[in-house]
Formats: sequence, structure tokens, C-alpha cells
Amino acid sequence: MVQDINVMTSIARSALAAPWAPSSMISIGRTCIPIWGRNPWSAAVLATTALVLMGLDFWATYAPGETHPASPHLGYAAVVVAAVAFGYLGGTASGLLVGLLLGPGIWSAPDPALAQDTVHRVVRTIFHMSIGMIFGVLASVASTHYERIRRISHFDPNTGLPNGLAFSRALRREIAHGRRTQPLFCLYVDYPTYELVLQSADPKEAYRFASKLACALVRAKPPSAAIYHVSGGRFATFLRRAREHDAVAVARQLVAVTAKPIDVDDVPIAVDCFCGLASLTCDTMDAWTLSHHAAAALQQAEQHGTPIATYEEERDGYDHEVFLILGELRKALEDGRGLSLTFHPLIDSVTGQCPAVEALIRWDHEEMGPIPPGRFIPLVERTSLIRTLTRWVLTTAVRQCAKWQRDGLDLTIAVNVSSRD
Repeated sequence: MVQDINVMTSIARSALAAPWAPSSMISIGRTCIPIWGRNPWSAAVLATTALVLMGLDFWATYAPGETHPASPHLGYAAVVVAAVAFGYLGGTASGLLVGLLLGPGIWSAPDPALAQDTVHRVVRTIFHMSIGMIFGVLASVASTHYERIRRISHFDPNTGLPNGLAFSRALRREIAHGRRTQPLFCLYVDYPTYELVLQSADPKEAYRFASKLACALVRAKPPSAAIYHVSGGRFATFLRRAREHDAVAVARQLVAVTAKPIDVDDVPIAVDCFCGLASLTCDTMDAWTLSHHAAAALQQAEQHGTPIATYEEERDGYDHEVFLILGELRKALEDGRGLSLTFHPLIDSVTGQCPAVEALIRWDHEEMGPIPPGRFIPLVERTSLIRTLTRWVLTTAVRQCAKWQRDGLDLTIAVNVSSRD
């Protein structure tokens, strides 16, 4: 008995001396029932298991006719299971119950023939309670760290809303639960000004701005839906058992959130908003495809300047064309085929002379034909390829200017440079 108590005392000292003990012990009161707080069904199964173990040990101890020595392992197992399910309170209560009910049958003396006196019963009960408390504390500490990690990985730190990972899992779960026959709409909402405010404003003001926007979105959403902060200024939600006009009405409510400017550091900021929505159209559609359709609809809304856009399949070839244009432009920059500069004269309105020209890039693809600059330059500006393109334009313009000077033509060349350079 003394040896058992010394072992448990050393375990308790090691647990309290751990580097994570002070911060974790403070929050134990909030997570004293670790598994019950996360999954009541799992806690119910563990509680049933603990009661079964107690029942088996109780039956083995108090068999008909006489009292037999019980196996202490079953009692320990019941206490540990209760501690894992309900924290240190459940472990202590189960230790007390096991010690009182099974005390007469748990021999503490080396000779089983010797009767167990009251002192031994009390000591054994305290021993069980100590086991339950220590394992309950360890389970509560583990639960606290688990909840902290889950919070970091599933929630956005600025808005406090569930993030893109949580949205993907929730959408997959919603589709996988056999609700394909019911209408399901996915909505993406984008606020382009969001990232600008976070990067430019004071950190405290930026945090207040994010909190105000998140609270406004939560108030505007339907009661059965949830708002997710996917990335940057993009938010998402999905609607169950909704019709198209209901989804459009929800989209209008989310867009109307920023109808009035939001004050940031006493400065009213007008926040633009675009929304794209898509519906679950077939049984074979998965969560990734539905999200992609909503993102494509959002992109269509931003391109056309409309607040709300619904996914249209005939316009969904845009992404493939983007990769095709970027790949072909890289090849054109390497071999120089298809790219050229045209020089538009700049006329002096006073003298009527042409002192300078403006260099404009043109691209004539072998298969796709002439591609206007307004089509490929905005795409290139999103990648590091814009620096290569600018270098090619400057090199070609300087060569042409040198050639004109050799021919006796003194002209200044104006070249448009991207802000990404």
C-alpha cells in the first residue's frame, strides 16, 4: 500500500512539474469533462463501459454465499475510463464509488485470509480517488490542448469565423449524408477592400473592421446557415433545401451588409462586394466541384461588375484558357515568335510635329490568332511572368530607338510599365 501511494505521488508531482501544467491547469475548470463536451455519444459509451467494469468487479466480489477478493485491475480500469470521459470530477467520483463498494473484497494485506479493516478500506478508497483525479487532470489537459489546436486549424484569427478547411469539411459532410436529392446552394462572397484595410490600417482598427464585418455577415445569414471565412476577403456559406430565388435573396442580404461605409480609424470606408452562387446539379457532383462553380460565378461577377452572378456552364472555360494563354506566352517570350511592338505617334498639338511615339505590345498567336493586350496582360500581371514581359518590351523598344537614331530619326519612345515591376 505504501509503495502504491509513493508511485501515485511521484506521478502527480511529474504531471504538475511539466512545462505545460500552469497554463493548462488554469483552463481545467472550463474543460473538466473533456470527451463529454466534444462528443456526448462517445462519453455515454465510455460511461457504460465503466459501469459494466464496476458491475463485473462487484459481482466477482460479492458472489452468492461469500465475499471473494476482487481483481483491482477492473476497478482501476473503470476509474480510468470514467476519468477520460468526464474529467477529474468523474474520475474522483468513480474512485470513491469503487473504493466504497468494492473495499471489502480488495485485499491490502499480503495474506488474503486476513480481514481488511476500516483503515485499509479508507486508504484504498483514497488511492482509487487519486487515480481518478490524476487521470482526469491529464485527460482535461489533453482536451484543452486538443481544443486549442482545433481552434487554430479550423477558425480564422481575425474574424473568429470557421475557416476554409472547416467549410470544405462541412460541405463534404453535407453532400455525403445522402441529401443529394434536396436542393443545395453554395455561395461565395468577396470583399476586395478587406485585405487593403488589414494591410494599411492600424492593427487594432483592422481587427475591429474584421470583427464588424464578421458580425454583420452573421446577422445577415439565415438561422440554419453558417458563415465561413475562406481566405482573404472571401467568405462562403451553403444553403440546405433552398430554391434559387431563396439563394438569390440570401446573396442580396450578404451584399447589402456593406451598403453603408464601415468606419476604420474614424474614416468611412466604402467596401465593395461581389457574390457568386452555384447549385448541386447532379448526383455525381462533389464538394470540390460545387465550390469551384461558386468561385467561377464569383469571378464572373467581378469581371462584369455585377454584385451577384449565378454559375453558367458555358462561361466556365475561362480557367482553362488562362493556363493556355500563360503557357503559350512563356513560349513566345522564349523564342520571340508572335510578339511585336507597334508605335503610335504622339503629336504635339502646338507645333503639329511628332516628337515621340508610344510602344504598344501585340501578340499574334499561330493557332488562337490575334490576342488583344487587354486579354493577356491582366493575367500576366498576376504572375512573375510580367517581369519577363516588361524586360522584353524594354529591350525591343531600346533596339528600335537605336535603329531610328542611326537612320537620323530622333524620336522618344514611351513604354507602359506595370505596377508589379
